[in-house]
Amino acid sequence: MSPDDSEFQQIYESLPPGLVVAACTSKSFGMMMSLNEEILTSFCRSLKGAAIRCGSNAMHFWWGYSGKNWKTKGIEHFTSFIEKHNAAGVRLFLINRPTDYSIDQSIALLIREACLAKNVTGIVTTVAEDAGGGKFNKDVLVSKDRKNIHFRVGTAFILLERHRSDDDWYSATVYIGAGDKHYGPLYFVSESPQTPEETQAQPNPESAVDPTKTPDGIEAAAKRFQTAFNEFANSLLTPTGKGTMPKKDFMAYMATVVEFIAAAKAYMETPDASQFRSAKAELQRAIESFEGARIQFEKSVCDGRMNTEMFTTHTDAIPPFINALNQFGEALAWHQCGSSGTRNPE
Repeated sequence: MSPDDSEFQQIYESLPPGLVVAACTSKSFGMMMSLNEEILTSFCRSLKGAAIRCGSNAMHFWWGYSGKNWKTKGIEHFTSFIEKHNAAGVRLFLINRPTDYSIDQSIALLIREACLAKNVTGIVTTVAEDAGGGKFNKDVLVSKDRKNIHFRVGTAFILLERHRSDDDWYSATVYIGAGDKHYGPLYFVSESPQTPEETQAQPNPESAVDPTKTPDGIEAAAKRFQTAFNEFANSLLTPTGKGTMPKKDFMAYMATVVEFIAAAKAYMETPDASQFRSAKAELQRAIESFEGARIQFEKSVCDGRMNTEMFTTHTDAIPPFINALNQFGEALAWHQCGSSGTRNPE
């Protein structure tokens, strides 16, 4: 039992239906985006743990859509995701996304409406944008100036702060309506808690079925990659700044990347894919870039030459790969849904 369990249970039980925005500020954590990511990830994990202790669960929704696609396919996917898990009693949804990708107010409003329609809570994590000279992008979700944090859209807001660079804890201030409540110290969590059912459902690497041979192969491979990448990033980007992980764990992560790429290649050869030349070509380029970055990264680590540049090259190749994969899937789904006399979008 963690000493902050009761505080996270209070936070969990206080969250209202709708959109909750959880934000860090670079000022609070010193300098690096990776530390903001660590705080936000740990906070979401601890909330999931609180939900499980309360007899429910919290579901992670992987952010994999561009701003344009979020307003169409993204919100449809999110809505169906809520319906599926809300039927099992889940009321908290954690919307995962890279903290260096901005979310605008229009997308936030769509997420809020989807959550309110089902009386559930959706938490979106972000980093406050610095309003230099008092100016900021009018569409930004959270901004900060010298004195204040400005939340633009949401049912409730949570400000997460790490007060000193050597602290092994952080604090949360929850704003609901006109009131606010402070929680802390809150401690870092290295792994996402799981329900007994989730633990039993974990795939065995020694006996895992080839994802390219299952009906939901690409989705299953994507979920395994998400879990592996979160563990990989959290091992390297820790609050202590050690930036190391056992080689066997690194190679296990690389194996998951290889599996994901293989599943994407198989997905790209779906019979209907021949009708979507531009989407297929874009996915092919993204696969080649991601695969090349993976090979270089693994080689550099095995040769003892791993550096920030190699790590960045690898991680920078992930968002374009995910976006190309989603766009290809959207084109394919559009065709399959409208194959009876519907014109090919390309």
